[in-house]
Amino acid sequence: MKKDEHTPGPWTMKPWCVDEGIVKQWVIDSRDWLHLAHVHVQEDDTPTECDLGDGEANARLIASAPDLLAALTLVHDLIEMDDKM
Repeated sequence: MKKDEHTPGPWTMKPWCVDEGIVKQWVIDSRDWLHLAHVHVQEDDTPTECDLGDGEANARLIASAPDLLAALTLVHDLIEMDDKM
């Protein structure tokens, strides 16, 4: 496979914009970049429970991207190795 062409992991997520105890934005950081990505929970000022859960889940998914890529690369390489046998 091609060499990685992304910001190396690990990526971490943390609450960024908290208003009255409600997280309205998550930020994804890496060792090399602060604020690699932002996940906005809701456009307006009244996020629902669903919005809050979805926002956190989306931030976790983005933050796990380097680990997911590593796992997929390993599976790809194992399949290629198996095809050559």
